Amino acid sequence: MQQENPYSDRDDDTERPQKTSGKERDVTPRLVHLDDMSDLQVADGDPDIRGWDVRTADGEKIGTVKDLVVDTGLMKVRYFEAQIDKDALNASDDRHVLIPIGSARLDDEEDDVYLSSSIVDPRTLPAYDRKTLSREYEVSLRERFPGNSGTNPALMPQQSLADRSSNDDDFYRSELYDDATFFGTRRRGRETANYIGPITDDPMRRRNEAP
Repeated sequence: MQQENPYSDRDDDTERPQKTSGKERDVTPRLVHLDDMSDLQVADGDPDIRGWDVRTADGEKIGTVKDLVVDTGLMKVRYFEAQIDKDALNASDDRHVLIPIGSARLDDEEDDVYLSSSIVDPRTLPAYDRKTLSREYEVSLRERFPGNSGTNPALMPQQSLADRSSNDDDFYRSELYDDATFFGTRRRGRETANYIGPITDDPMRRRNEAP
């Protein structure tokens, strides 16, 4: 059974929770980092890929999944944030990049994320930090992927994603954001259920998290 989306009936100006102390609330954009949200989680029974190895199509480990970027309008993961190892970059520092969810897949057995053989080399993707999460950045990222250019002016509003452009649904209607391809067999039997959902008020969870 599909979980209710607690944000689905809210308009653009509705306040949403930030991962802060107590009951403090702030305005949150449509795209959020899962680690920043105090009331959202990967659904029980689904694989939480944070911390998994990121590998090229031929199996070379090049980094680690650091976080998930979630579309709170549809409770879908649009990107995962990868930390690319400095050794793979032949550089002095690691680099964080965003990778569209449909350009990778989960291994059927091991806790590894494999990049598609058709993906551009992730080591050439633009460096990412959380201050650059805007539609302009998303478009610049999409332009790196063959056949998925985001240069259509109708899809390029010069505004933050907090403005929640009416073109969002069109923007994500691409194979780059196909999560069914990404999860493969790792969500077998749960394909129609939400991967991201609200944290339930579970007494056992409260006991486990108690100091």
